Order: sequence, then C-alpha cells, then structure tokens
Amino acid sequence: MSEANVPDWEEMLRNLLGSDNADQLLAAMRASGLDPQSLGGSLEGIDPLHLQAMVEQTRRLLAKPTAGPVDWEVAHDAARHTAHGGDDPAVLAVQAAQVSAALQTADLWLDVVTDFAPTGLHRHAWSRAQWVEQTMPVWRQVMEPVAASAVEALSQAIAERVEADGLDLTGQDLPGLEGLTGFDGLDTLASLAGGQGPGLGTMLQRVAALAFAAQIGQAVGSLARECFGAGDVGLPLTVGAAALLPSNVEAFMDGLDLASSEVLAFLAVRESATARLYASVPWLRPHVLALVTAYAREIRLDTAAIEQAVAELEGMDPDSVRDALSAGMFSPRPSPAQERALLQLETTLAVVEGWVDEVSFTAVAPHLPNAHGLRELLRRRRATGGPAEHLFSSLVGLQLRPRRARDASRLWAHVGRDLGVAARDALWDHPDLMPTAEELSSPDTFVRLRQLAADADADLDAQLASLLDGSLAQDAGAAAHDAAERARRAAAPGDESRTADAGPPSSGPAEAPGTEGPRDAAGEADEADPGA
Repeated sequence: MSEANVPDWEEMLRNLLGSDNADQLLAAMRASGLDPQSLGGSLEGIDPLHLQAMVEQTRRLLAKPTAGPVDWEVAHDAARHTAHGGDDPAVLAVQAAQVSAALQTADLWLDVVTDFAPTGLHRHAWSRAQWVEQTMPVWRQVMEPVAASAVEALSQAIAERVEADGLDLTGQDLPGLEGLTGFDGLDTLASLAGGQGPGLGTMLQRVAALAFAAQIGQAVGSLARECFGAGDVGLPLTVGAAALLPSNVEAFMDGLDLASSEVLAFLAVRESATARLYASVPWLRPHVLALVTAYAREIRLDTAAIEQAVAELEGMDPDSVRDALSAGMFSPRPSPAQERALLQLETTLAVVEGWVDEVSFTAVAPHLPNAHGLRELLRRRRATGGPAEHLFSSLVGLQLRPRRARDASRLWAHVGRDLGVAARDALWDHPDLMPTAEELSSPDTFVRLRQLAADADADLDAQLASLLDGSLAQDAGAAAHDAAERARRAAAPGDESRTADAGPPSSGPAEAPGTEGPRDAAGEADEADPGA
C-alpha cells in the first residue's frame, strides 16, 4: 500500500465513533504500547496481545447498548467537536451584557406592534457549545425517525448481500492475523456487536448507526457555527428562551458597512419575536414538531440506491459507509402521504417565518435607519441557502421555500393594515384559522376572501336558524292536528267498518234479528196506500 493510501487511524476512529469514544479506544491502545499511526495499511507484525486489547475495547464500544437507532452520545460529541471547530470562545461578560440589553430593548419595541407579551421568556448569550447543549433534545426528536428508517434499510440490504454472496464468516483469517489467540478471523470481528443475528450484518448495522449519528452531529455542529440565535432555523428548538450567539453575530457583522449596534438590535428583535410567538401560542410548538415527525415517518428510502451502495462497500470500511451516507443513499422518495405532510409543514413554517419577518420589521423601522437593508440582507441569506435548508435537505430531504415566507410576510402585512394588530394576532388562536397554502399564493386577497367567507357563513347560519324556527312551528301545528284526529276516531271506533260493509249508518237503534223497525213498517204502509 502506498503511503498516500495509508489510513489515518485516529481521524477515522474519531469520524466513526466520535471524539470521546475514539479517545477511549486510542488511549487503551497506547496504554498497551500500540501506536495507532504505526499500523499503516497492514496489521502484520503487531503484538497479538496489543491487538487483542484493541479488539476488546472496540468490542465494548460497538456492543454498547443505545436507547434507539442512533448513538446520541456520538451525535452529541460530534456536534460539540464541529461547533468548536478550533474556535469557540466563552461568552465574555461584556458580550452577555450587550446581548441582554439588546433583547430587553427588542421586547420594548415589540410591545408596540404585537398583542403577544414576553411573559416567562429568559434572555441568554450562548457560546456555540451551549447552543448545541440547549437544542440537541429537539434534534433528537426530529432526526430519530429518519435514523430508524435508514439503519433498518441498511441492515436489510446487508443481510441480502450476505445471503446472495453465500458468505461464511466463521474460521476465515485476515492477512497477518493467522493463529492469533482469541481472534479467529472474521467471525470474531462479527461478534464485536455482541454476537446477535448475522454477525457481520449486525456489526455493520452498528457501524452505520454510528456513522449516521456522526453525520447528524456534524450537521448540528455546523448549524451552531451559523445560527445567530435559537430561532434561526424556524423550528422551536428551545422553550421559553431568547438567545443570541455573540461569536456568530460578530462574524456576520464583519464586512458589513453598518453599525454593529444596529445589526445586533435587528437580530435581537427577530429572536425575541420568534420566542414570543412560540411562548404565546401554546399549540404551535407541539404542532410544528408533530408535523416534522409525521413527515420524517413517511420517508420512503431509495432501496435500490442502498443496495447498490452496500454492494460497492469494501468489507467493513467505515469511511465507505460514511461516504454512502453522505452521497445520498438515504435520499427520500416522496410518497403521497409524505408530500401532504411536507406541504403542511412548509406552509406552517412559512407562516411562522412571515409573521416574524413582518412584526420584526414593523418594530425596528422607527428606530433603525437601515431596517430595509437589513431585512433584505437576511431574506437573501435565507434564499441562498440558510442553515435550516442545508440541514434538512441533507438529512431528511426537507427544503424550505423562501418564496412562501415572503408571501406569508406580505399576507401578515395586509392583515395588520386592514384589520389591525389584535385581529392579526387572533389568527393564532387555533390552527384552523391559519392561512393555507392556497391563501399564501394570493396574499393580497386574503382579507377580502376571508371576509366574504365569514359573511357567507353568517348568512347560512341565519338561514338555518330561520328554517329551524319555522319547522318547529309547523311540527307543533301538525302534532295538534294529529291529536285532534285521533280523538275524533276514538269517539266512533266502528264507523269506518260499517261504512265499508253496510252503507251509511242508521240514526235509530240497532235491530234485533227477525224484527222490523219503525222505518220498515212505515214503508209498507206507504206501499199499501200510495195515494196517501
């Protein structure tokens, strides 16, 4: 193997296992007298006892139980490592004071333009590592359904490959390891995952889970280096907190021909507006997270791409697994249910972003001379690929649409101008009142069409009430008539039968059989004396 192809074992282990786990393994190797960098591209010549120690440590790492498909300790460590990136200074007291003052001022400005109060909100200045710590629980909730599908699909593909190739993992030695005590070839490697199921498949499943965890961690860590605060990505990453990252805010200010205080004030208002909205609308946070989870659960993976990637993997090379993950072997194939969930999620996030954009601009316009420029700058930043777009497009296929956010902002502006602040914010009272995707397509007509719909509903209600009142009166009259008819029939119960059998009823008493009544005698007298 050429020197250029010699793997960097330390870097490979850190990428696969995370820094903490890799450091544990590397420390155990060095403690046993084995220098990882001396491995080069071959294991020949290594003291078997040293290698046994490395195998045992690796066994413990790979067999470590996790609560789900992803080792979140690895994801957390990778996020912290990426967020630090060689430079994550602690928040200085002066920076914390500036952030606190900016957020307090933001609340005062927002009080004038919204009915939502900042009740219960806490203000923070975070480092990038603190941002990771505070937001990781939500990332876990969002990513776990995707990870579960990904690892399951990979496991199935590996099992199919092993079955198709007819691999026998027992008793096969690796070059340079023949006769190694306690290391009986590939079957020992397969047992690193605990010896459950098809050994190699189980181990590769664990490796894939670790690799996916590392990828999630790197994505979250990258976000920590880009986000200005807790509300940048549009998701409710925290509860009851408005926070800014001074390091990222200062990095954003570099190259801008604007006063730093003005930029800080604008970002503080946006952050406070986002936190205030989620804190004031109790149903919004669980609703958004439920939509994200529903979308993730509907992801259908490209099994053909997974099978091809697995077929091209060389042995158990973790770098190959990570490359397959990064190359899109888990790209979603939208199902109708997923497309519906995506439309609903994108609409909701656009409505949130639009409200924050409009309310923030209204709040800062009287105070910041460059409010228009800052607003457009942040809009373009989102349009060219903000942090949320990059994260979700790479991991769960979610691409936010800046066009929808602009449409939503225009819609909220029309509502506020035509109906007032109270009526605008009252639309957040229930999710059924939220603008729909169709209404975002024509924000200029939202107020007029909603008013027409309300008028039509009022007319329909009035007609139904009138109809209901009339039918009740009619039913009462019909009931009285029916009662009178029943009483009349009860007074002469045999009338109808006699009418049918014997003609009109007699006015005299009933005759006994064989007798003649007065009417018959009179009739005979008439016949005897016709002249009478």
